[in-house]
Amino acid sequence: MGAPLAQAEWREVDVLEAQGHGSGLIAQLDGIGDRDQAAQANGTEIGLLRDDLPPPEEDEFYWEDLIGLDAVDPAGMKFGVISGLLEAGAHDVLVIDTPGLTAAGKPLQVLVPFVERHVGEVDLVKKQVVVDWEEPV
Repeated sequence: MGAPLAQAEWREVDVLEAQGHGSGLIAQLDGIGDRDQAAQANGTEIGLLRDDLPPPEEDEFYWEDLIGLDAVDPAGMKFGVISGLLEAGAHDVLVIDTPGLTAAGKPLQVLVPFVERHVGEVDLVKKQVVVDWEEPV
């Protein structure tokens, strides 16, 4: 037997069976035949090819599609670029790199809850997201 799955490089593995479980997934993978092997694979990252994913529903987006989009204010002025997203329990959070720099010279980031109150139109064609995190006056 080769290296445990958790220590292996990315490789293709057939999914024999899978079902949703809470917010996760339980899957039986080819090559993992008993509880000991499954325990060794616990915590292993599993990826899917983009072509194997269903298209997102209306007003749903894959994170990968949002990363790199311009963040613009409601007037259309660019103020940053989406560099990532965070899972924060109740909702996801956009990580936006702005032109400013921290004292350490890293991009100054703005964290904006990905909720209707703060995130307007997501336009994948224009490659931009309208973001308004200012509190109403």
